[in-house]
Amino acid sequence: MHGSFYGWYLKCQSDTQTLAVIPAVHKSGRKHACSIQVITDSDAWTAVFPAEGFRRTGKNISIGENRFGEEGIQLAVHTPELNIRGKLDFGPLSPLKYDIMGPGLFRFRIKWFVLFREIWNWKPVC
Repeated sequence: MHGSFYGWYLKCQSDTQTLAVIPAVHKSGRKHACSIQVITDSDAWTAVFPAEGFRRTGKNISIGENRFGEEGIQLAVHTPELNIRGKLDFGPLSPLKYDIMGPGLFRFRIKWFVLFREIWNWKPVC
């Protein structure tokens, strides 16, 4: 069985709170779908969307009404378990002081798995 996964991990944190959002599109056999996982300090939720709702334009992706990119995150997820709507604006990109995972941009292949990783860092917008 061959499958694929394309997703972003966006982590936003302050001194007191953490929010991570993982928008993704995945394929397993003939089944295609999109998902948005929302993770907080105390819980996690996953909302599934039709694959047709996924769009990528340059360094921006969208799943339905949800937008993710260099300028920020816009969420509109409404399920029986999760009702979230909001917008988070990012400031200008800022270079990382260091990267614990090695160079900021790399690829590697493990038999059937390919990973492409890129790290962006923003200055907070107050």
